[in-house]
Amino acid sequence: MRTGFFVFSLITASFVLLMLFSGCTGSGEIKFCGDGTCNGDETITTCPRDCGSVFSCGNRVCDIDENSVTCPRDCGNVACSSDADCSTFTTTTPECDGNGLNLVSYTTAQFCLNPGLVGSKCINNTPVTNLVEECAYGCAENACLPAQKITLLGKADLGNLPTIFKNRVAWIDSIGIMVYDINKKSYTHYNGTPAHAGFSLYENSLIFTDAGAGMGLYQINLDTNAKKGLLGYHFSSIAPRQDGNYVVYTGYDNSVAGYVASNYLYNLGTNVDKALPAGVSGLVSNGYIVWLQRDGVYAYNIKWENIAKHPLTLPSKREISDISGNKVVWTDVNNGKSAIFEYDLDTNMRKILKTPVSDQFNPVISGDQVAWLEGGAGIYSYDLIKGIGTRVTPLSTNVYSLDNYGKNIVYQTMDGNIFLAQID
Repeated sequence: MRTGFFVFSLITASFVLLMLFSGCTGSGEIKFCGDGTCNGDETITTCPRDCGSVFSCGNRVCDIDENSVTCPRDCGNVACSSDADCSTFTTTTPECDGNGLNLVSYTTAQFCLNPGLVGSKCINNTPVTNLVEECAYGCAENACLPAQKITLLGKADLGNLPTIFKNRVAWIDSIGIMVYDINKKSYTHYNGTPAHAGFSLYENSLIFTDAGAGMGLYQINLDTNAKKGLLGYHFSSIAPRQDGNYVVYTGYDNSVAGYVASNYLYNLGTNVDKALPAGVSGLVSNGYIVWLQRDGVYAYNIKWENIAKHPLTLPSKREISDISGNKVVWTDVNNGKSAIFEYDLDTNMRKILKTPVSDQFNPVISGDQVAWLEGGAGIYSYDLIKGIGTRVTPLSTNVYSLDNYGKNIVYQTMDGNIFLAQID
């Protein structure tokens, strides 16, 4: 862009207009904004070029003699080298002396360098304090975090992965299963001996492995609090995953030496349990069981009992992290870093959601909302429709696990605390 020509043209035009309409002073000198002198009715607000030239960098105007190098505060964004640069820095109280200098220093928290304006200063011995953007919800990656509400729900040992479906959040504690109702803001506790082998929450159904009942699968109706056993003849039925009436799980047959593992499908509508064909192992959604292999995405049609292959070339053997509707997500390598991939079973399109700056892992998906862990480890949320993402927590949050339903994200930190983040 021909910036120099444009600026010159503006100055020249201003000069001509002033000659025509303002006339000359007694000394023959024409006064206009940009003549280098703060005169007439000019102020630092109406003409910062003349009245604020000594302290112009930081006045929110990219002046003629400024550029992104000499004054990035006004002419361009300043990237943070780390989240710490954004969230906490030392600035100055604008206590001005006769020379327009700041005298007193103090430290403020939760300010962002966005759009690159830092600190406060004195301009013509007048305090100016609005050169920073205060973030109500914290900041990261050179931007304020989105408006959100984070609630501490409880605490549990690591490995008792919290899960969420619609208005309910569930997790395993030391004496059973805790369920939190987001709408009612109430807790319901179910005593028992659930195994730390994964459990599934779907609508009003909670399915888990009961360590005190032969490691069989049990179901709790969260509306009636009724509990019933689903299976009694598989040893160690673990990792259940429910979608509609279908429950996919792994069962170990204690009648076979070495406890051979097989994958099973249980139909809650017909109470029929059957082994899946060899090689069928994955997550269930929309009547399909989906999994990854090196040469593509495979989908087993439960109704027709056939397998469809979606050809892909994967750099290594991976497992699908999560599925929602016709979309699956997983972690794979991109330019030496772990990145989040999304695949649409209807369009056969694969894409990387965000070019990784730091390693990304453990993605979850709900509808058009994807969330994952990043760095060490903060939560990042991505909207598939808008094609944009935002950081939910700073990189230093130390999240252990997460799950999402729409824009609600439940997560557990390394100290065992379980939180609910509700993003506006």
